Amino acid sequence: MSVRLPRTILLCAAIATALIVPAAPAFAAENSAGDYCWENLDTAEVHCFGTEAELSADLAPQTFARSAATTLYTLATWYENTGYGGAYFVTRSSNSALCVSGSTTLNFSSSWNNRVSSYKTWYGCAGTIYDGTSGTGSSFGPSTAASSVGSMNDKASSFRLS
Repeated sequence: MSVRLPRTILLCAAIATALIVPAAPAFAAENSAGDYCWENLDTAEVHCFGTEAELSADLAPQTFARSAATTLYTLATWYENTGYGGAYFVTRSSNSALCVSGSTTLNFSSSWNNRVSSYKTWYGCAGTIYDGTSGTGSSFGPSTAASSVGSMNDKASSFRLS
């Protein structure tokens, strides 16, 4: 009986945990259906939503419990229109000193290729946009804020944060 009792207790505890603890939400590598997006630079995961409200809800601090309560810092916001208007793409990382200690160059997700018209950066970052992938071709920047990107309007395929 002493052998069965611990196994029974463990089995009951496992069943109770499965019933009480909610399953973690699915987390796709890229969900680019929507105009309001954010990217986790640590994992390269992109999440897009149809409305600004849906994006805001997903960016709420309590949603990060799914990734071991990691705080994500907004390093840049890329806007569809000049003057920081329209839909936007948020770039986030758990490393708020990413730009102070180095830099990163990435391609925009497929839904944001050739859409950027203005941008803002934070945490010591300066942004540069490029019309080619992987930081190649014509560029605009670096700048911490650009209400207009001039001749690079709707041409950016990649960006660099430094």
